Amino acid sequence: MIPDPDFGYIHAPGNTSRRQRVDVSINREGFRGPEFAASRGDGRCRLLILGDSVVFGWGAPQDSIFPARLQRLFDEVGLPCEVIPAGVGSWNTRHEAEFMKKRGFDYSPDVLLLVIVPNDIEPSRKGRSGVSASELFPSARPTSRLAQGISRTWRVLVERSYVFSSAQHVRRVESSRVESERSRYTSGSPALRDASLALAMIAEGCKEHGVRFTAVEYADSSTQFERAFTAAYSTALDSLCVEHYRIDRVGSDGRYRNSWVDGHPNSDGHRIIAEELFGVLRPIVVARLASREGADSLESIPMRPPDPPEKSSPD
Repeated sequence: MIPDPDFGYIHAPGNTSRRQRVDVSINREGFRGPEFAASRGDGRCRLLILGDSVVFGWGAPQDSIFPARLQRLFDEVGLPCEVIPAGVGSWNTRHEAEFMKKRGFDYSPDVLLLVIVPNDIEPSRKGRSGVSASELFPSARPTSRLAQGISRTWRVLVERSYVFSSAQHVRRVESSRVESERSRYTSGSPALRDASLALAMIAEGCKEHGVRFTAVEYADSSTQFERAFTAAYSTALDSLCVEHYRIDRVGSDGRYRNSWVDGHPNSDGHRIIAEELFGVLRPIVVARLASREGADSLESIPMRPPDPPEKSSPD
């Protein structure tokens, strides 16, 4: 990562590495995906997919993540749509809004798809915020020297050991769920106010730049925590008159997650996400292309049906 004063941080442009047993290549804009021109090509619809590590495709091969699969689906049916994945690990809604304000609209997207996940409400000390830091981060109680020493030792172990880093990940995920369920999704909470203000910033920017704004809540409706997330964000999006959809978090099924400790979708999980999103995005892209050329040209937009979806197991 490299720091940014407005949206916190972004992946180092041009970086190539191997993470979690898969190759990762970062383009010059700081995203995991192919290089793209600053302006869209003539006659093409540019779809910008904004999000965090789910859009980035943590743990999955680069050609299997859902933005790459969406590009292939659009190509298969002949729709001239360019898919640009803008996913940065651990970005929250505020980071995403500040990024769009500073850089995102310079890419001239026709459609913005914001992929929202439950931890997007978690505030960050990095970058800007619309709510004061004193509200977002109440002062912690002082700790003893012994506790401080234990904390330092733990940090060293986490940095040097995969086992301890995995344990830390599980601990943080669980504590985040408990904290969010108790307070962050409560109406009027500082974190929810900041996230709502960030959504309003994105919506206003899209209106100003003539961008079609669509959001997807990626959540498991069977858990109380993620139902609270969906309800809170749905209310905020409805108040802004932003169309939004919900798709099931495939990571809740062990067959579609990277590992027992990592709930990010694997290649099969990304395939399912791509297929669901293609059903949402295809008519939006068609309408956008038609509006650019005029209503009479709607029939000229390619509408060839896609190939049957891949199957992970035989019938």
